[in-house]
Amino acid sequence: MNNLKISLASKIAKDLRTNIILGILEEGQLLNETALADKYGVSRGPIRQAIQLLSNEGIVEILQNGRTKILGFRPNELQDYFNLRLYIESESVKKILSQPADEDYWKWLDSMKVLLENNSPIYSGIVPYDNTYGEQDMEFHFAIVSRADSQIYSQVWKNVSSLALCISELHRMYYSEKFVHETNITIACHKRILEGLQNRDLDFILKELAEHMEHGAKTLTHTWEKAREELKHKNMF
Repeated sequence: MNNLKISLASKIAKDLRTNIILGILEEGQLLNETALADKYGVSRGPIRQAIQLLSNEGIVEILQNGRTKILGFRPNELQDYFNLRLYIESESVKKILSQPADEDYWKWLDSMKVLLENNSPIYSGIVPYDNTYGEQDMEFHFAIVSRADSQIYSQVWKNVSSLALCISELHRMYYSEKFVHETNITIACHKRILEGLQNRDLDFILKELAEHMEHGAKTLTHTWEKAREELKHKNMF
C-alpha cells in the first residue's frame, strides 16, 4: 500500500474512532463501505484499511459476511486500557533493567533526554492548536516499550494507543482550562521516570508508572464524560 492510502486510512480511522468513542456512531450499528467512501471522497481501499485499524483496536468487528459492526466504547474500558499499558510498560522496564548498563543503554538514555527537552512545559498558559503534546507523550512511552525489544509488547501497545491519543485530543478540545496543567504534570512525570532509568531504580519507576496511569485514567474518563455531556446538549445523539 502506498503512503497516500496509509495517510487517508489513518485520517478516516481517526474520524470514525472519535465518533465511536463519543457515541455518535452507536454500538451495533453497521458501517457501509460504499457510503463511507462517498462521504470521504475516496475509493474503498482506504476505507477498508481504516476499518482494519479500528478492528485491531477492538472497537469494530469485521463479520464473516464482510460487513463491519461497531462494538462501541465504554468508559470502564479506559481503565482496562491503562491497566494493559501499565502491565506492558512495567514489564518492559523490567526487561530493560535486567540487561547490563552498557554504552548502548546510556546512548538510549541520551536520546530520551533529547525527547524530553523537545517536550518542554507550557509556561504560556495558552492551549496548543493541535495535539502535539499527546503525540509526544505516547512517543516517550513507546520508546520504553521499544527498548524492551518485544514484538508482542510493541504490537499490542501500538494497537491500543490510538484510543488514548484520540481522547487526549478531546481533552484539549473540551477540557482546555485544565489542559496546560495536565500536560505539565505529564512532563514532570516523564522526567521522574527518566531519572529512575538513569539510577536504574526499578521500584521507583514502577511506582511512577502506576501513579501516571492512574492519573491518566481518571483525567481521560472525566474528559470522555464531559465531551459526551456537551454533545447531548447539542442533540447530536
